[in-house]
Amino acid sequence: VNFNSITVCITTCLDSSVVDKLSAGITDYAIKITALQVSEKEHQDVAHLLQVVSDMERICDYCENISECAEAMRERKLEFSEIATEEIKQMMDVCVESYLYAKEAFFEKSSEKAVKVIEKETLADDLEVRLRNKHIKRLANNQCNAETGIFYLDTLVSMERISDHARNIAEEVLEQMG
Repeated sequence: VNFNSITVCITTCLDSSVVDKLSAGITDYAIKITALQVSEKEHQDVAHLLQVVSDMERICDYCENISECAEAMRERKLEFSEIATEEIKQMMDVCVESYLYAKEAFFEKSSEKAVKVIEKETLADDLEVRLRNKHIKRLANNQCNAETGIFYLDTLVSMERISDHARNIAEEVLEQMG
C-alpha cells in the first residue's frame, strides 16, 4: 500500500504546520467577520465554515498519522501481509470516496453528495469493526506480526476517523442547506 497516496488522495496537505497556519488564519479572519455587523444567516455561515475548517485540519492530522505509520514501518523494514494490504486498500477506497464526496458536497452545496458521504461513513464504521476483528483473529492464530499489527490498527483507525470528519462536513452542508 502506498500510504503517501492516501495523503495526496484525501487532501492536499503538504505539511501539517502549513495546514495549521492556514486554519488559524481562516479562523482569525472568520472571527473578525463575525465582529462586524452581519446578519444572523451570515453569522451561521461563518460558524459552519469554522466547523468545516476544523474538520479539514483533523483530516490532515490523520493523514499525517498514516504517513508516520508508513515511515516507521519503512524504517523497521516491516510490511503488511497480502491480506492486510488488501484490507487497508479496501478501507482507503471507502474513506477517500467519503472525503471526496464531502469536499464536493461542501463546494457544490450538494445535499445528494452529502448523503453519499453519510452512507460511505457508515460503511467505513462497519468495515473498521469487521477488519479489526479479522485482524485480531490473525494475531491470535500467529498469522501476522504483532508489531506490524499495531501499525495496521493505527492506520485502520486513522482512516475511519477521516471518514468521521468527512461526515461532519456533510452534516454541516445539510444543516446549512436547511
